[in-house]
Amino acid sequence: MSTVVSSGQNALFGISDILNGILNALSNLFNKYIVDPIVTFFSYIIGMLFYGLQIGMFYVIDAIQMVVRKIAGLPAYSVNGERTYGYIIDGVERNDDLVMYILESDTVRQVFVSILIAAVFLLFIATVVAILKSETDSKSNAKGPIFSNAIKSIVYFFMVPVVCYLGIIVSNIVLRTLDGATSRDAISFSSQIFAAAAYDDNRILTDNELAVEIYKANIVPGTAQISAQEFYADGEQKEATDAGREKLAALVDDAFLRGLSPVTDGSFADSDAPRVSVEITTVGSIGIGTRTYTFDRFDVKDYALVFKFYNVIGYNYLIGYVAGITILVMLLQLLIGIIRRVFELAVLFVVSPAVVALMPLDGGDKFKTWKENFIKRVFSAYGPIIGMNLCFMVLELMQGITLF
Repeated sequence: MSTVVSSGQNALFGISDILNGILNALSNLFNKYIVDPIVTFFSYIIGMLFYGLQIGMFYVIDAIQMVVRKIAGLPAYSVNGERTYGYIIDGVERNDDLVMYILESDTVRQVFVSILIAAVFLLFIATVVAILKSETDSKSNAKGPIFSNAIKSIVYFFMVPVVCYLGIIVSNIVLRTLDGATSRDAISFSSQIFAAAAYDDNRILTDNELAVEIYKANIVPGTAQISAQEFYADGEQKEATDAGREKLAALVDDAFLRGLSPVTDGSFADSDAPRVSVEITTVGSIGIGTRTYTFDRFDVKDYALVFKFYNVIGYNYLIGYVAGITILVMLLQLLIGIIRRVFELAVLFVVSPAVVALMPLDGGDKFKTWKENFIKRVFSAYGPIIGMNLCFMVLELMQGITLF
């Protein structure tokens, strides 16, 4: 009797195992073909709405940043995958301060020459007035200082334009040096905002299948530095180690931060191909599905590519929006200041002969004021640009600090 009961129990257990296996298989199929696509659909749509606004900010920020740096005569950061280093005038690329182009233009030269000619007559009148004024001065009627200032004016007519040119050139060289010492090459403000807001949202950290796929594809610059023994946790190369995923995720973060190319900046096998392909599960024109997506640069403004590597739902939009608006306002103020600097320097340069011509009359007081204003305007681009570079340098260092 006990033998019959035992056989019946074994049969029941066997049937139960089969049923559990069937239910698990159905559950996996349900999750794979129904739940996961629905979650992906809503994640993609919600992320597109929220991150799309962030991308709009990124485009405006990068455009203003590029304009500001070009006006100041600095190499522009990477914008839309293109690294530009100057501004175009009549089809010719220039790499200097925009002030130099203004001062070298025919219009400014003609106005300067006209004011210089008028300043010669103004110098004669100012000298005569100063002599007549000294005659009515009961305390001192010395003519020596007047003629000395008149001679200085004649010398400054020729010397001031040369000093202005040399001062702007030297200032531009110093600014380039300081900018190179305080900023990282080809890193835009939008990329640094993304790095701060997408901290710890890299899918490779939690998705083993994605990590193995990206490692095998070798599309991320620096992947070759991670050995197979260090990356894989099993001999079948299907499971990645935690340390391997962390290193690969760090390389992905750096690729997006610096806008690297998998071809020109990496070790992609087909070095002749301008673009590489990756499989992305997204919402296309025909709905949910996996499609082959081609790209030539890791760009934070490429939503499909960001969706491939990052959890857009976990993206810290508070940091992204607040930082984006803050930087946008600062850049707009900086842009207005840089443009105003260009016009003020041009005006100060043009009126310099008239100011110099007044030296016999005021003893050079107006010229001293003019000199202080000109020097202040020449170096006015230092503080905002270097300050912005240092701000983001500190922000990058703070990202590695864990308080809790």
